[in-house]
Amino acid sequence: GLFTRDPITKKTNLTPEHRRSVKNRGNQESAKRQQERARIYVTELLASGCIDCGEKNIICLEFDHNLNVRGQMVKFFLGPGLENWTPRSAAEQGIGGSELAAMELAKLLVAQGNMSILYASASGVYDGVVYRREYSDTPCDVFVSSRQPTVFKHPIPARRKFLWAHDVHCGPDFTPEVAKQLSGLILLSNWHVNFFKAVYPWLRDSKVINPCDWQTSYTDVPQGHIVFDADAASVPVPIYILPNGLDL
Repeated sequence: GLFTRDPITKKTNLTPEHRRSVKNRGNQESAKRQQERARIYVTELLASGCIDCGEKNIICLEFDHNLNVRGQMVKFFLGPGLENWTPRSAAEQGIGGSELAAMELAKLLVAQGNMSILYASASGVYDGVVYRREYSDTPCDVFVSSRQPTVFKHPIPARRKFLWAHDVHCGPDFTPEVAKQLSGLILLSNWHVNFFKAVYPWLRDSKVINPCDWQTSYTDVPQGHIVFDADAASVPVPIYILPNGLDL
């Protein structure tokens, strides 16, 4: 039967077999409800994206919205390149030096307990780094723009902001107004620093931080080079030297 009578209390109880059956049925129903909720969430997510950032890639969201990051959240903005690439294609076919430098630095930061998000042409998670095609303006600790000073014309919710310049200069888009927003300017060599200061005279008082202690390899600065905002007041944004591996 389903019930037994306690000989002392005279109360009617479920048999152990029926109690287990009821418990199992309850667990099954609970699991079904959880699966249905998950199905609804996934369907809505794939259709509309995350309400915070618009991302639809579930794997990216699991990393991007992880609140248990021990270190800092660092975002690298590369934007669209001349060709689409992923870390897998980088290993098989090769990619440009600036892309490779950002990819390796992002991996290193993850290995040190930080969270890295890299905005480029890939979407997914590689070596713990979140790759996304669409930029999300969720707050972060550090924001690094590779090559593109124009992104700083828009509000960037980051505690520290850096422009990582890989070309000989950034043209007229790198202005004193942009520089005032930066925590630092990242260049590739001592020659690069000297040339930047010649092209952008308002960097003349910038302190140079050379953590790798690379020695000057070229001291000449081409004559007749272009100059931007020659009459602007000094903007002493710190300059960091970080070779990308192709400039040594």
